[in-house]
Amino acid sequence: EFEPVNEQNVTYKYGNDTSSGDDTASDGQKKFVRDLFAKLPNSEKEKYDKDVNGKTMSWQYAKEHIPLFQEIIEKVEKEKDTAPF
Repeated sequence: EFEPVNEQNVTYKYGNDTSSGDDTASDGQKKFVRDLFAKLPNSEKEKYDKDVNGKTMSWQYAKEHIPLFQEIIEKVEKEKDTAPF
């Protein structure tokens, strides 16, 4: 016969408010994001400047914004190639 185990509600904290090495984008990711950022129109740069040129950048931010920046750049390039008439 087994005795019942007293169960306790335990809250685990995974991570903290400061950035850990696991969350930080690699130097290559940061460079790639910043290279794409440099190609954005000024109106778009204003939206993302603080995050791209801030102190830290997470790999999640890089992963989400690389395709977004590429899409914006492609759209701008297509508009340049379109005849105005």
